[in-house]
Amino acid sequence: MLLILDPQASPETLEALRNGLARLGLAPHVAGEGGGAIGIVGSVSAKAKAELAKLPGVRKVVPVAEPYRLASRVFHPAPTVVQVGRAQVGGRGVVMMAGPCSVESREHILEMARLVKEAGIPVLRGGAYKPRTSPYAFQGLGEKGLDYLKEAGEKSGLAPSARSWTPASSRPCWRPSTCSRWGPGTCRTSPCSRPWASSASRCS
Repeated sequence: MLLILDPQASPETLEALRNGLARLGLAPHVAGEGGGAIGIVGSVSAKAKAELAKLPGVRKVVPVAEPYRLASRVFHPAPTVVQVGRAQVGGRGVVMMAGPCSVESREHILEMARLVKEAGIPVLRGGAYKPRTSPYAFQGLGEKGLDYLKEAGEKSGLAPSARSWTPASSRPCWRPSTCSRWGPGTCRTSPCSRPWASSASRCS
């Protein structure tokens, strides 16, 4: 649900609107640039819907049927651009990331970084945590692999990127010099990771 606000609304009116939404148990999300609209995510009761149009500062109430509302262009018309090293992810350009599926050794990732840089690719990716079906198979180097990835990034001038798989592996990946990725496939193959991925995306 989208609340189109009166452009002439005073700060006092907007404060009264926020209080009214809190009274109805609704969490507002500023939609678009300039704060001209407020999005309401989640289920809204029939009684609350009737009250929304009466709140101060509300010019119009527009139902929103699109899924993934927090990421919808209705709520955020402008794209979200994330700076990863010298690359901008989310803009109009295509950003390539390259590197080994698994960081196997320091020498290995340093050589891969050299080749990635020669190819003109700005982001070096490498797997430090590699879950396998067999508990006896190589599971990745863990934090040591992240250290090697960071060193390779610093020496080559590339932005290192590692993928998080579990809550235990997510915290080490959240380093100032590392772009941490959480793939949707992780949530599909490991349903217990969904709540963690949700909270991780909010606090990062």
